[in-house]
Amino acid sequence: MITTHQLSRDTTTIACKDGVIVYDPQVTCGDVITYDDYEKCLEQGGVKFFCSGAVHDFQRLVDVYFGAKAEGSIDVTALVLDERSIYRCFGGGGGVLGLGGMTPWNL
Repeated sequence: MITTHQLSRDTTTIACKDGVIVYDPQVTCGDVITYDDYEKCLEQGGVKFFCSGAVHDFQRLVDVYFGAKAEGSIDVTALVLDERSIYRCFGGGGGVLGLGGMTPWNL
């Protein structure tokens, strides 16, 4: 399973196969690479978030996942590794977090 998040021409690829998750480490702004080795995996409460999208929203998506009030737009898509299941999680306009539509894939 591979997911990508695209903002204009900027794309992050996150892949999961046979229990191994890999992701590219680059952060871009248009055609310019602003970080070549950025850590896009956040871990909180034993849950790992492999994020793509607006870097400044990564922690906001994690906070909302754990129950914080969502305010404003959250422009992030993430694969969430919780226990032995993996989910696709996404933010949206108005801070809405796509939790209800999350689908588990057993590792």
